Amino acid sequence: MAAAKELGLLGFASGNSFKPDQPLTREEMASMLAAAIALKEVLADH
Repeated sequence: MAAAKELGLLGFASGNSFKPDQPLTREEMASMLAAAIALKEVLADH
């Protein structure tokens, strides 16, 4: 989780607490997917 937050994949999450049993909203999942796609594109360009 720390690595995902460091890579910017958890921009929607506030604070440092991790709640594994809390469901993700569609908006949170979309945000995470968009960040992962953007990261992949940045890494592919290098």
